[in-house]
Amino acid sequence: MFRVEDLYLSLKEKFTNSIEYRTYTFFVVVPILLITCYMYIFMEDRFISNAIISVKDSSLMGQESNFLGGISGFSMNGSSNTIDENILQAFIHSPGILKDLDSEYKLKDHYSDTRDFIFGLSINDSFEDFLEFYRNRISIQVKPQTNLLQLGVESYSSEYSYQIANAILKKSEKFINDMDKKIAIKEMKFADDEIDHARSKLKKATLNLLNFQNANKLFNPDIEGDSVLSIISKLESELSIIEYKINQHENYMRESAPFSVALRNQSEAIKKEITNQKLKITGIGNEDIRLNNLSKEFKSLSMDLDIAIRVYEGAVSAFESSRVGAIKNLKHFVLASEAQISEEPLLPNRPYWFLTFFIILNIIWFIANLLIKTIYEHND
Repeated sequence: MFRVEDLYLSLKEKFTNSIEYRTYTFFVVVPILLITCYMYIFMEDRFISNAIISVKDSSLMGQESNFLGGISGFSMNGSSNTIDENILQAFIHSPGILKDLDSEYKLKDHYSDTRDFIFGLSINDSFEDFLEFYRNRISIQVKPQTNLLQLGVESYSSEYSYQIANAILKKSEKFINDMDKKIAIKEMKFADDEIDHARSKLKKATLNLLNFQNANKLFNPDIEGDSVLSIISKLESELSIIEYKINQHENYMRESAPFSVALRNQSEAIKKEITNQKLKITGIGNEDIRLNNLSKEFKSLSMDLDIAIRVYEGAVSAFESSRVGAIKNLKHFVLASEAQISEEPLLPNRPYWFLTFFIILNIIWFIANLLIKTIYEHND
């Protein structure tokens, strides 16, 4: 027996299946066909040339006898080498090296010679776009455990990738060497300037002391003062003996006696000489010859000379330390693995991208189909 409900359900099922076919074709079949055509017709095969490099201090060069020892050294010195690796990484991705490579190897011409209209490079693209494209094609990654850098160069030719990789390695080595030379030259120049400055001060201090000695006809006022004090001490001792004799003779001789007069004259002469000798030290009435002032000035000049000597010796020591430090801190560009010519293209990985897009498109279709069914049933 014919029923309207059965006809309605039959038509609904066919219509629903028709919607699923159409949505699947629209969301999955057509896009995956277009993507496949694009990947196999327009996307160029890319060959990769890899190399492994690192930057190492001279202080570690003598500690290694083989490649395994070198890897151990890299690990032990990882924290100090990280900055060097990052600097080298920045250099390889810098606009400067891109300009050099483009000038020498026509990099933009090579990368723009492609049918890829989406991810490819156009000869009319700006330098900023070219730089971004270059950084995507020239990979430089740091391995955390060893701080080794892995360089990867992608191009449309295996020979060209190998050529560009070697060019980058040579420029990187030159960059490291030049950077070390500039730093060493600056450090050595600073230390050398300090020596010249200290030498100039030393010469000035020496000349000031010599001029002082020549002007005052004194080698050392302290020595001269000690000599004067010694003379004063002897004179005072001699004066004491004469005064004793005078006191003795006054008891039984007249003051006018020739011997008494001679003793008193001798006493006066000694007292006068003692006064003169003391004037050399105190300089009372004659500041120019006062040994106290001369000694003070001499000590000041001697102190300046001693300081200048110590500063000069310190500058020489710092210069030698800078020289040794510059040698120890020299960086060496270590090529752990040379660039190789790739025998087959590694990119793009078409099966991987096909499967990835196929899964994504099916997920999109499932969600879209679910929404359509929900709307259709809601309308019913």
